[in-house]
Amino acid sequence: MRLFISTLFFLLLSFTALKADEFDKWIDVASSYEYGKFLSAEQGCQMAFESAKQEAIRKVHGEWINSNEELVCNDKSDCKYYQHIWKNINGLILGIENIKRNIESKQFSCKVSMSVLVNNSKLHPDPDFNFSALLNQRLFKDGDKIVINIDTQLNFYYLSVFAYDPDSKKQDILFNKIFPNAIDTENQCSGKITIPTFEHENDYSLIARADGMDIDVEFIVMIATQKDINFLKTYDYFEFNRALSEIPANEFRMKKLSYTVLK
Repeated sequence: MRLFISTLFFLLLSFTALKADEFDKWIDVASSYEYGKFLSAEQGCQMAFESAKQEAIRKVHGEWINSNEELVCNDKSDCKYYQHIWKNINGLILGIENIKRNIESKQFSCKVSMSVLVNNSKLHPDPDFNFSALLNQRLFKDGDKIVINIDTQLNFYYLSVFAYDPDSKKQDILFNKIFPNAIDTENQCSGKITIPTFEHENDYSLIARADGMDIDVEFIVMIATQKDINFLKTYDYFEFNRALSEIPANEFRMKKLSYTVLK
């Protein structure tokens, strides 16, 4: 994806606004990004551009924040404290104008300012569109099998599930799609299901791994959508949240479960 950043930025510069109606708001925003010595100025400006778009949506629709705190100990009384904060911003951008950018080469910084047209119409909530999820356990030993249990009254929905490791050494691959997969290909679901599904429970397993650490905390992220969305197999944190931000808030639900793996 990074190979196309420069082209994408200039395409976005040419993005003009649609005519605003009574539900839309023009928001003036600015954002800076320090790209350092390992990214180009163009990439830094792209990051600032995306951050400014999120700030415009945040000003209109607010921001959903979820925090997890855990103190995890093994049988040797070795303990680790984990805190994870999850932020999600969702809204529809209809147009962008007056884009300006200022690159400070000595500071390796790019500032982007612009006017953003954000749709402010109220989405119609659907309280029946929801689900609950549990793992077969919260504490695993390295090599144990993980089973995900989904419970809902929905008759029809699409489900995608990701393994999320915030401590991954590969920061460009933090989210790995584990369902649907090459074996469990059908993600159109109804009512209660397990993952692996009943039809394929003997064909593959989800295995807990400590990745060489004595104690490791990881996450399962489940997304139920009203439409079939072809999510990528892997995401970094930025791209994953950007993909979610493009789905209307009333058309998806997300659950996040943490679990601990002992070596």
